Amino acid sequence: MSKKELNVGPSTEDLLKEVGHNLKLARYRRGLSASQVADRAGISRSTLQLIESGESNMSLVSLISILHALRLDIVDFFRGDDPLGRKLQDIQLLSGKTKKNKK
Repeated sequence: MSKKELNVGPSTEDLLKEVGHNLKLARYRRGLSASQVADRAGISRSTLQLIESGESNMSLVSLISILHALRLDIVDFFRGDDPLGRKLQDIQLLSGKTKKNKK
């Protein structure tokens, strides 16, 4: 049995790009490489890069695996909230400012 092609309209493409962008942002906030997240999620780095760029119709399993690798709750993710990522980013920013002030 052959797979049916998924008809992805413009709004779906935009949504995939937004989801991918938010995953990439969460990864950056955590200071993780694509390889680290892909390894933890059990997917290839190239698959992760396709997902982050919005060029892949990811499976729900892949999304949940990536969110788990990022330690990001699925409800928070779809709410647009990333409490852990924001805290980590704040710590980085504050420590960066502290280092600059000491120089």
